[in-house]
Amino acid sequence: MKPLNARQLLAMIASGENVNVDFKESIFTKHAHMPRVTQHHELVKDLAAFANTDGGYLLVGVRDDGTVVGFRSTDYIEQRIINLCRDISAPPLNPTLFRVKVGEKEVLVIKIDRGNNYLHLVRGKVYIRVHNEVRVASSAEITDIVLKRNHDRIRDLLQEKENLASLIAQVSALSAELFKAKSLVAEMECHDYCQGQVDLEDLGDYNVYKVTKDCEKLLTNLDSVEMGNLSKYIVSANEYIDKLVQINELLEKELDQFYCQFDKDEEKTEK
Repeated sequence: MKPLNARQLLAMIASGENVNVDFKESIFTKHAHMPRVTQHHELVKDLAAFANTDGGYLLVGVRDDGTVVGFRSTDYIEQRIINLCRDISAPPLNPTLFRVKVGEKEVLVIKIDRGNNYLHLVRGKVYIRVHNEVRVASSAEITDIVLKRNHDRIRDLLQEKENLASLIAQVSALSAELFKAKSLVAEMECHDYCQGQVDLEDLGDYNVYKVTKDCEKLLTNLDSVEMGNLSKYIVSANEYIDKLVQINELLEKELDQFYCQFDKDEEKTEK
């Protein structure tokens, strides 16, 4: 994931706080109105609320009114944030942290992805974001979140099932076209006339040998394709099927011309 650049960060700040963006002037301050332990829990609570809603960004070094005051982060501070997300949230949060330079000042960006299969609890409570506020989720809201995420998961599984059915069909079609191409090539290589007249390394727009070899490699790699990458594999299979169909048409045309000429030559010989 690419970090935000200064232009993207300023655009985000200009849009103000919302369900996906929160501002904090500072964190871990020595003279805050709350104990350090409470500060830790408040920070993780805010981050867990992002994960339990739609994910988002916590911008440290920005006041509530959008003024960039800057925050001097260090590797120690960032490791501390990671440790707190691990120790206070159940299950642990996995934040992404990076620093963005805005003029002479620096903003610490903490990015939290939306949780997929579970809710993150802080002190046994589920926190969510509503507009730009963080609060404890009600039982009805927790139920809605769980149902929505299960629905999304079921939808993804159905999509994978559809992709799998398409993959089976495409692999079958690719195998058939590849077998046909190799058979035509073998037939063509048996005849000296064809070898002299047809360049299989430059047939139309294709190198027949290279395309068939690439198709064999694609089929060989089928075992290593992961479920989430089925659609990408299907696209590649479709591209090679189109190439093989065109190659097979050209090969059949060349062989047909050869056999027509061969029949004519045979007739002349008989006469």
